[in-house]
Amino acid sequence: MNVTTYKIYKIACNGMLHFMPLRPSCAISIYISSSFLIALIPPTAILNVIAFAVILKTKKLHTPPNVLLASTALCDFLSAIISMPFWALVWLFALHEKHNCSIYVVAVFASHVLSYLSFLLVSFISIDRYLAIFKPFFYEEKIAPNPHYYARSVIALTLIVIVINGLSLLTPNKKLIEIVILLSLPPFILQSVYIHLKVLQKVNEVRKMISAFSIEQNGYSKKDKYMDAMALETSEQSSCTKLNEDSKNNQRKIRRMEKQVNIYHLTFILLVSVVMCYMPYISITIMLRIMPQLRYEEWTNTTYMWSYFITCIKSLANPLMYCFRSRMLREQIRKTSRKFKNARR
Repeated sequence: MNVTTYKIYKIACNGMLHFMPLRPSCAISIYISSSFLIALIPPTAILNVIAFAVILKTKKLHTPPNVLLASTALCDFLSAIISMPFWALVWLFALHEKHNCSIYVVAVFASHVLSYLSFLLVSFISIDRYLAIFKPFFYEEKIAPNPHYYARSVIALTLIVIVINGLSLLTPNKKLIEIVILLSLPPFILQSVYIHLKVLQKVNEVRKMISAFSIEQNGYSKKDKYMDAMALETSEQSSCTKLNEDSKNNQRKIRRMEKQVNIYHLTFILLVSVVMCYMPYISITIMLRIMPQLRYEEWTNTTYMWSYFITCIKSLANPLMYCFRSRMLREQIRKTSRKFKNARR
């Protein structure tokens, strides 16, 4: 019998153990969480594939930060079509005291790979923002013109995460990946928070500079009118041209600084959402690793199940945040949707 005296169904596959509570109250919770998880799949998949496709197709969006956002969108899309449905099947099968080891192993492997990779990408984005704000000349010269550097780095990072997760399947109860996650995520969280706090200070300085440039720009506008009148009388076109060039340079500086501020806001919101969504999962995983006897408790298994569902909410929220904070992405999505509607006519 796979059912213990605690009314918990034991899933044993490839050295991995997973417990599902079977009491009626717990069964209702499993049905609700499974239904919510299944309901998340279509909008999560559609929104993320749209965000990924628009960034991939639009040359204007081929920037280092957008490469990382597109990679995050791809992770969330794969999570929606692989990890979420497979975990829903695992939960529903367990209610009928059944399990399929292939489905369970795929669910565990996919959820660990995609969730951990998504978290590492957010840390990567934090480093990108630090370089863009504190090393602007290096960033503009070496990184900004070469977004393919980030694409290669993401591919290498993905291969490392896949190898670590593959090796963890050879350890008892996937101990390797849990140890890696528990040892690496807290430092990554602290590093990302520290970087964003440092960047926040710089962003406040940038805002003051934008205000200063705006005031200066308004002053130039009055001078422009005066110089235009003087130029007509004295034919000093060179002075007017120089003044216009200074005005245009100031405008370009303002646009660049505003763009960096907007990107920072997006990445900060992304960081907050990831930390909030992953914190319950990290907490329950640490608890189960420190006190293994709690694996047999109903409340810990129910909490573990709902903590995974909370991480899936992040996959749905991410593309909404991209569109909310990125004006260019919104415009490209509108253009793509209009082209799609016209093609159907």
